[in-house]
Amino acid sequence: MMIAMPEHRYVTIAGQRRAVARIIVYPDFPKSWTQWNQLLKHMKTEDPSAWMAGFESYRAAMHDIALLELAKPVEDVEPVKLYLRPDELGRVVEIFGKGATGDGLTGAAPDAPHRTRLRHAYNRIVAAKNQWLYYKFDCGNAALPLEGMTASGDSGGPVLIDDHGTWELAGIAQGLDGTRSDLLAMRAGTFRMGLCGQKVSSTRVSFYARWIEDTIKSQ
Repeated sequence: MMIAMPEHRYVTIAGQRRAVARIIVYPDFPKSWTQWNQLLKHMKTEDPSAWMAGFESYRAAMHDIALLELAKPVEDVEPVKLYLRPDELGRVVEIFGKGATGDGLTGAAPDAPHRTRLRHAYNRIVAAKNQWLYYKFDCGNAALPLEGMTASGDSGGPVLIDDHGTWELAGIAQGLDGTRSDLLAMRAGTFRMGLCGQKVSSTRVSFYARWIEDTIKSQ
């Protein structure tokens, strides 16, 4: 399924703009996007437990992934390989992003810029369920060296696993795996992204291996 093209129809790879011919989203993404917008309308008014039940139902059915078809082949950059083995649980991942920054005690400031310089950090997968990978922002003795998590502006960034010396794409940064406490903090205006203990979800590439392969072949 193809959606309307964005205003800027290109991606930047190795400093060069590469024209995008089309975007192919996972088939049921438009339906789940509509469901998400309906949830947002009632986020501040619905009973918290009822809203969280709707949120969890939405998450279980959501597939946040798309493929880009470029207008011309990229022949000057070697692509990152896909990590397709479903053994991500417990593995250390490297994450990249240019989004908002902060620390585990105060989180990212509400007015923090969502486009900064490229950074990277490490974390460990604590759950691999169906279409999602999860990792938690640990602090103190439980944290890895250079422990980190994604924040606003990092969505769509790579989550990489080291496969015998080669970093391969295992996930795509998606967002916070929100809790009831997060919901109440958002309602109170005190929520901060990037605090110790928060859990983040990423789209699980291995779950979509067949869809990716079949879509590329069909095009």
